[in-house]
Amino acid sequence: MFWETLKLLVYSISGIWVLCYLLSMMMTTGGVASHAETETRIDPIEVFDEELSLQ
Repeated sequence: MFWETLKLLVYSISGIWVLCYLLSMMMTTGGVASHAETETRIDPIEVFDEELSLQ
């Protein structure tokens, strides 16, 4: 019984890891990566505007 649950746990963890790996591969290649890049490019400008408005 113990080994059965241990095996299930290992399979589920490796399955989750494979899913995360595939997700990261999809994000690095494709439109999701460019979308994330544009978001990070916009963020510093927004912070800079907030600093200007505080002064």
